[in-house]
Amino acid sequence: MKITKLSWAGLKIESDGTTVFIDPVVNFERMEKYMGKPLMPVLEIPAGEQADTILLTHLHQDHYDRETIRKILKPDGQVWVHREVDENIRTAGLPVRGVELNTSVRLGDLNIIPVFALDGIGHEQVSWIIQYEKTQIFHGGDTLWHNQFWAIGNQYGPMDLAFLPINGVTVDYPFIGYTALPASMTPNEAAVAGRILRARKVVPMHYGMFDYPPIYSPFPEPEMEFKLACERHCQSYLFMNDGASYQLHPAPQSTEVIDETL
Repeated sequence: MKITKLSWAGLKIESDGTTVFIDPVVNFERMEKYMGKPLMPVLEIPAGEQADTILLTHLHQDHYDRETIRKILKPDGQVWVHREVDENIRTAGLPVRGVELNTSVRLGDLNIIPVFALDGIGHEQVSWIIQYEKTQIFHGGDTLWHNQFWAIGNQYGPMDLAFLPINGVTVDYPFIGYTALPASMTPNEAAVAGRILRARKVVPMHYGMFDYPPIYSPFPEPEMEFKLACERHCQSYLFMNDGASYQLHPAPQSTEVIDETL
């Protein structure tokens, strides 16, 4: 299984002819009034890329890019979401499959499972587990810290890689009301979640790209704090640049990072 990191919270997963994208976003313009402009180049998805399935953690438009989905989804492909939001995708004219939490769905040689997540501003969200033979990864979207990490870790762990948000952002959106606490996991919370999920490595994501105070105020120096937190909690970690890939084999000792551009 080959995992390629995209911009922000996006992943591309390839395995024996099956291609899955999670939260692929190229156009962040719709989120500019909420998050500001990207502070780094956005990784483009080359023309001709095709997805058998696209998994969405939730429908905020820094995770849900309809135009990109239409470009890369195969004619017979589907968008998979938690069943609570499948009608939103159907209304957008996209082929959709709503999946129940903790339900394993087969796609080629992959098992795909949505599990509990907690959105920072009260909207529906899931995390995704992707299993391939004896390996598996966890993708946490931009979830908050929550008390179901223990249940997920006990039921599905250990994870080979856990992709977790670390920007611990505080938002000031008038339509929400008072929001003085982080709306996504902090670096310390991500390190602790990695331990609970029994992740061999935590890969930080969802940080460094937006800083738009006072509307969108991320945790300061998240990379450094994440490193220190992982050291405190004895959690291994891996930083991946956008476009870098990780080849995950059934034998954990055979994993390797491949620095390449998507």
